[in-house]
Amino acid sequence: MRFWATNRALPVVTGMWLVTLVLVAPFGSTLVPTPNVLGGIALALPAAVLIPLLCSGSVAYLLSRAPRDWEANAVRPVRVYDSAFLVALGGLYGVLCLALHVTDLQPTAVIAARNALGFTGLALLVSRFSTAVSAATVPTLYAVAAMVLGDRGRSWWAWPVSDVFSVRALGLAVLVFVLGVVAHAWLPDWLRRRQVAR
Repeated sequence: MRFWATNRALPVVTGMWLVTLVLVAPFGSTLVPTPNVLGGIALALPAAVLIPLLCSGSVAYLLSRAPRDWEANAVRPVRVYDSAFLVALGGLYGVLCLALHVTDLQPTAVIAARNALGFTGLALLVSRFSTAVSAATVPTLYAVAAMVLGDRGRSWWAWPVSDVFSVRALGLAVLVFVLGVVAHAWLPDWLRRRQVAR
């Protein structure tokens, strides 16, 4: 257990999530202009939409430190440990963001919590089928696609740019997170199997 915690750099990952919380508190409502390729005026989205990409990036870093060959033959369920850690971290982050929202310290904190969970879920899903670099890249590309093509969050798939009160967006982000956690804990490592087959 100690080797797992050291190998995964859990203090670094936890610290990065706390840094994003510290960034969201004062800057979450700051508007970031983005292009609108569907026509009309440029979108102005709160920074709370993009700041959580640091959370999924730190999760990709955690995943990059996994010695895949060792873990494939490990007696202990290390990927289940990863998933349990991320559920606890995501839950704590969600509670702290909700506290910022309820106390009116940062009205967009719920967006940050939703996107942190959703982007992390995407990173976990991608990591089962590809590399840690892809796990860091895909959430960023998804966020950019939602900003540029998501019709101001009205498209069902554009949950990262939906408004703070969108129950649908929250539900989709949580679903992606749950799917990512389950996939990480129990799906086989497809990338390793392809490499061994060669």
